[in-house]
Amino acid sequence: MMVNVKKRSSYRLFFYIILSVITVTAVVIYFQELNKKIPKHIYINENQQIVVCMGIPASGEIIASSDSISVEAVNSITDLSKPVTFVAGTAGHYTMKVNLFGFITYRKIDVDVVDEKYVYPGGFQIGMYLHTDGVLVANAEQVHSDANKDICPWEGKVMKGDYIVAINDHIISEKEELAEEVNESQGEVVHMKIRRNNQIYEEEVLPVQCEDGVYRIGLWVKDDAQGIGTVTYIDENNHFAALGHGISDDNTGNVMMISEGRVYRTHVMSIIKGKNGTPGELLGGINYKQYNQIGTIKKNGANGIHGDLSEEIRSEYALDSMKIGYSYEVQDGKAQVRFYHDGSFRDYDINIEKLVNGAEKNITFQVVSPELLELTNGIVQGMSGCPIIQNGKIIGAVTHVFIDDSTKGYGIFIETMME
Repeated sequence: MMVNVKKRSSYRLFFYIILSVITVTAVVIYFQELNKKIPKHIYINENQQIVVCMGIPASGEIIASSDSISVEAVNSITDLSKPVTFVAGTAGHYTMKVNLFGFITYRKIDVDVVDEKYVYPGGFQIGMYLHTDGVLVANAEQVHSDANKDICPWEGKVMKGDYIVAINDHIISEKEELAEEVNESQGEVVHMKIRRNNQIYEEEVLPVQCEDGVYRIGLWVKDDAQGIGTVTYIDENNHFAALGHGISDDNTGNVMMISEGRVYRTHVMSIIKGKNGTPGELLGGINYKQYNQIGTIKKNGANGIHGDLSEEIRSEYALDSMKIGYSYEVQDGKAQVRFYHDGSFRDYDINIEKLVNGAEKNITFQVVSPELLELTNGIVQGMSGCPIIQNGKIIGAVTHVFIDDSTKGYGIFIETMME
């Protein structure tokens, strides 16, 4: 009898463990799907009425209510499982609390009443050069010393993805500066200031003399990046945004922190078509001479490259202004991708298949234009930043291509990119 009791207890414990795992998994999936439906931001043009469909089992409450905005005109409380009507007055900022079960505040949504905004959609390619803010540690390896030993001077002190910003109290911005300081130490401890996750740390590292007589610390570093991308838009002040995603280091996968950057004219010489398993690519040439520079880069962030372009660029490409289309206006179905090729802009048809809030991959789409499929076989590297247009408004930008299907891609909402 004792054996059976133990077996029942074991089965019961196993059952409870499985039930707990299933419950936790279901809750995680539930909230992941919920987050995809809740926007971070809702923009409403002045004196406009809009309808937003979130379709979530929650209630919404406007915290800072006034005559400038109302929600269904019912005490500023509304059922978010149904379409919500916002009626805006003058410009202002408000916050909507998203309440679960009527009393638990789960999220807050910024609601802004803004002036109607226009930008100049891009679609043309640029050459980019970015300089890191400090020297980026791309990798680390053992150092083979002159005593025939393998040593890791950096172990437990410096790691891949760190930025070395100073050594022996000397601020450094070039990888050559780091190498010189290490070698000139002649085996004495070097004092480093390292930025990691926006925090500054101080570490001491002992260089190792190698067989060639040079002192090293085993770090592979980089101080710049370059490439070709596509401008998404230029505003009336000649500020521009491109790519729709940040430029990341290949070794760490992290968006690179930059001190400055420059923008150059470029031209596409050829296109390698994408195919399943291998993304295609725009191949172009960049002349980094000063006379070819057309702008500066101020920020490399998760939502794209931002900076300033020369005033003549808008007229050089004969750009026309277009109204911003916010996320609540975006719908599944027909849209266009604007792409500059052979001296002219073309809008190529795509089909929007899925929309989500919160992440940078807001828009999932498939290229259906026979012309673009013939030209590129869909989306290729270098097209990141191409404007996505729907119903005469710029609603987003291309960001990624599906590795296993070059006809499909992701995009970011234009409002997210502009934040």
